[in-house]
Amino acid sequence: MKSPNLNTRNPSVNLRVGNNAVGSKLPKTTIDGIISTSDLTVGQLRAEIRTIAQQVSQIEEKITIDMLNDIRGDLQQRVEHIKAVLGEPLMIESTTKYQKKPRTLTMTNKTPFWNEQTQVYQLDFGGRVTQESAKNFQIEYNSEQVMQFGRIENGAYTLDFRQPFSAIQAFAIALASITQRLK
Repeated sequence: MKSPNLNTRNPSVNLRVGNNAVGSKLPKTTIDGIISTSDLTVGQLRAEIRTIAQQVSQIEEKITIDMLNDIRGDLQQRVEHIKAVLGEPLMIESTTKYQKKPRTLTMTNKTPFWNEQTQVYQLDFGGRVTQESAKNFQIEYNSEQVMQFGRIENGAYTLDFRQPFSAIQAFAIALASITQRLK
């Protein structure tokens, strides 16, 4: 079977990933990973620091937390090198700030509130969930909602999620929620 040409629009291709898909294209570096500063002016070095900060912002939106910490650490080393060349003060806390964090995240189910009008416990799904069900739930991480799952009609559900969940993780949790209650 011939694979589709990914360089043209093709209705059978749902997702296309190209070069620099996660926005990780970095500036020209030497073999040891340090930015070549021999030909750059002070203004160019400061512009390079701004570029690195923009790249970190773009990367944060597209990749997992572990990958983000690795890339941040690498970019932080580059910034420190540039600051050393410029004779500017180094950020001492940067060495500990970007070290790998533990992989265990503590999340909680959002606690429903009592509705005096209807005399039931409920969660605010922002209009996304339209039917009451024991399968409906919301998950919080650091007091922010990161996932919600709920019934919208008979046999149909909606799933909303964001970092730190991947699509597969969120779907697996939702699927486990349904199958667990079907027994």
